[in-house]
Amino acid sequence: MKTKLLIITLLFFITSNAQKFSQSINPKIFKNLKHNDKSGKEANIEFTHDYIIEVSITDYKYYQVDLISSNDQTESFTLYPLSLDLFETKFKNHFSKLVLKAEGENVTSDSGYDSLQISTLFARLVTAERTEEDKPIVAKIKLKKNIPFVLPINNDDDDDDDDDDPRVTGIVSDCKLELTFYNGFIEKVELEGIVKERRVRFTNTHSIGISSSNGIKRFDEHTIFSFFEYKWENNGLKRDSSGKFIEINFADIIDYDREIDINANDISPKPTLLKLDLVQDSTVLYKEDSTKLFEAIVFSDFMGVFDEENPNGIIQTELSKKFYINTDRKSVSNVANWLLLPIYPPAFFAEGIGVLEYLDVKVKLSKIEENNKFLARDTLGGDLFYQPLKIIQYETFSIGADLNLIYLENQNKKVNTNLDIGLRYGRSGLELNEVETDFFNTISTSLLLNLEFKPEKRYGFNASNRVTYFEIYNDDALTINSIHNEELINMKHWYNTSKLEFYVNTSNTGKLFIRYIFITQLDDWDNNFSQFQFGYSFFILRQNGSLN
Repeated sequence: MKTKLLIITLLFFITSNAQKFSQSINPKIFKNLKHNDKSGKEANIEFTHDYIIEVSITDYKYYQVDLISSNDQTESFTLYPLSLDLFETKFKNHFSKLVLKAEGENVTSDSGYDSLQISTLFARLVTAERTEEDKPIVAKIKLKKNIPFVLPINNDDDDDDDDDDPRVTGIVSDCKLELTFYNGFIEKVELEGIVKERRVRFTNTHSIGISSSNGIKRFDEHTIFSFFEYKWENNGLKRDSSGKFIEINFADIIDYDREIDINANDISPKPTLLKLDLVQDSTVLYKEDSTKLFEAIVFSDFMGVFDEENPNGIIQTELSKKFYINTDRKSVSNVANWLLLPIYPPAFFAEGIGVLEYLDVKVKLSKIEENNKFLARDTLGGDLFYQPLKIIQYETFSIGADLNLIYLENQNKKVNTNLDIGLRYGRSGLELNEVETDFFNTISTSLLLNLEFKPEKRYGFNASNRVTYFEIYNDDALTINSIHNEELINMKHWYNTSKLEFYVNTSNTGKLFIRYIFITQLDDWDNNFSQFQFGYSFFILRQNGSLN
């Protein structure tokens, strides 16, 4: 029964949240397409198959369009921005290729397409893509034309900040810019342009905060650097590993004109990949959709599924929301890496550092099923008592938050580290006797160290360790004891939680999670329990039929 419940639950969430636009293509669009018949004359194509169009959104908000025939032939293209002219041009081109695959006929001209019907198809796509509320614009962004650069040429590092240092300056021309926005930050900056008749690529070393006005004001505190070192020799630019990196102040690259919104203090855009160049040097950025503000993860514990006596909850639901407070990150020098190493070892790998970046609020509901929902008292030497570690295991509800203390980023190694402090309130059910039940109220404070390895947004791995001080509150003078060497001792308050977690994006609307959690008494690791869980995330305000 447990296994069936697990399978049904997971299938429900996976199928109900993997949304995409899909519909058949009206034959009126292509019924007048022509080919050359055997005599060489132009004639209408006789279609023998049906066709559908499917549209989904990629991780970086590009529209993936798939044209599919009933005999399983496909043609695909990406669409960005969402414009009618671009859609019509690409649709005609790729549908003609699909006709050649599916029907074996070569379309001789685009004139046979019905543009009005294509416009209708595009309108339906746009309708599905939009939510009921209009997407609010958060900012207008423009690529600047005259971007100055600096190449230091003084080898005396002690005087690098002296304005009298010799340096090569000039303007970067023919610029192409790529930016990625994610969770209140400009994560990736790649600028390519001509520097002294040589094409040079620049990038950032750490993310740049964009969630507040202060972040915009601090653009001039961030510098992007060339991929390679260069030297200035014989009035020319030469790539040389003993040279210096060419520098550009980030404030000289873009104009970021934010839009005022009475409903929002956070001015960061939704996750976006943005490309600007001389042809398209400006665009608008949109706020995150309201349907994606709150995320929930449904977990099922395999140990609880396959072992009827295991008290782990079969189904656990976590609701979470991360509120970004301070998205100002600073670069970390090599000297700082070495100085911080004895105090905080993860700092050795950091390229960027932030403090008090977010408040991560979480609500957890577990043990929805009735089996083993309440904790029965243990007996030892005739004494009846409750064990604190089991009270943690039988927790049915908790709410709390982690406040970030330090966040360390390394884009090159794709490793981020965060140190958080947490506070949580919880409730656990207990069995007083065969007919009476009650609940414990608990409060815990914790210190969390988390290491995140994220090769790309589609998948990642987390390894974390949390040390917790656990306190139980009850008015019934119930006996609570820990056990050591088969003897009752006073309640232990310190516990340790180690967690390994892997996740992968399955669609634009959800992720799959696999995680293992090991919870122990801090001074006695033999006193422990573990959870092995599989889960799926979804947005709880998700509107069916919407692509975003």
